[in-house]
Amino acid sequence: MRRLMPHLWSLAIVALLTMVTACGQYTQTNTASPQPADTPASARTADVVIPGADRFTPFVLTITQGDTVRWVNKDTDEHVIVTVPGTPESFTLPVQGGRSVSHTFHKAGIYYYYCSIHATYDARTGQVAGNPQMADNPYEPMEGVVVVQDR
Repeated sequence: MRRLMPHLWSLAIVALLTMVTACGQYTQTNTASPQPADTPASARTADVVIPGADRFTPFVLTITQGDTVRWVNKDTDEHVIVTVPGTPESFTLPVQGGRSVSHTFHKAGIYYYYCSIHATYDARTGQVAGNPQMADNPYEPMEGVVVVQDR
């Protein structure tokens, strides 16, 4: 049970954001743009920004199956975006400072991810923690969540 607590809290946050969005009271600030002609017409790209403070903005992003997330690194540091074990798809995405990297999500589900340089994942507890040797603020781990809804 202790191992599930961080994920349960994240799920509670995601559920709350979904309810607020459904009520029309929440305006999403991430950008979205159409995909090239070889992807489904309704597929979109949403940005997650790394602003230079060892964090992901927005922390929780909700997209639809087939959409692409582009991580835009406005930091000078390199980051390596990694999914935690148990996500529907796993990926490791290195992104240099001033560059961006993208991933298209083909499976619906909840994807917890973190920067493997500035944070660590403890498989025993199921928690992500800041890396005290590398993180700007080791008490706030560099992590995020992508919620992929069925198309």
